Amino acid sequence: MKTIFFVFMPKGGVGKTTISILLTAEMLRRNKAVQILDIDRQQELKMWVDEWCTLNPDKANLIVDSKNERDCLIIDSKPGADDQFGASNDDILKTLAAWSQEQTVRVILPFLPGKQEIKALRVAIELLDQYAPTIPRGIIINRRKNSRIDTELIAEAKQISNATVLGYLTDLIAYREIKCEGKAVWQYETTAAISRFDDFVRVFNFRSKGDATREWAKVAKSLDQFMSVPG
Repeated sequence: MKTIFFVFMPKGGVGKTTISILLTAEMLRRNKAVQILDIDRQQELKMWVDEWCTLNPDKANLIVDSKNERDCLIIDSKPGADDQFGASNDDILKTLAAWSQEQTVRVILPFLPGKQEIKALRVAIELLDQYAPTIPRGIIINRRKNSRIDTELIAEAKQISNATVLGYLTDLIAYREIKCEGKAVWQYETTAAISRFDDFVRVFNFRSKGDATREWAKVAKSLDQFMSVPG
């Protein structure tokens, strides 16, 4: 089934690119032909795909550029309306609403528990209700282990979003190794997961207090059910 995934949250640092990369990796693992649209100014999804193709030249043909070739399209959204890079999230949602008449379109909401993130989630839902009310929504939650505050915020997020819970990732911290003057350094740290599950994704390293491979496997299984939901 050909599917379009829009990874959407109008706030930076919540794991949009992380989830976009994990989705891309999952589809490539399944030998699906993947097209990406990276409208985030940092272009990290595109950078990841470029590096993946370099590391996996025998499978680089799975990354495609046209609608006719693809099995799925993965879109990494921008962090906010004030970012002038690329198409606006509003325009993307309007386009997806039109496409959903003939194609399978799914919105995935990454949620990192926090008060600002709750506000961003409310904005996301308002935009979805306005421009793409019939497109099914799923939420992937990156939680901190044994956090009472997170439990309360997650419950609120579920109520606000009215979305299918695709799964949970726990206490994930990701690092991207780069070379600087011949030495390995870490470019950034985030509480979201950019992983190399089962040595498939070899560009990013991670550490986690949870079992990241097991948790992502549950998300991947939920995706199959999510894609089959009428939309």
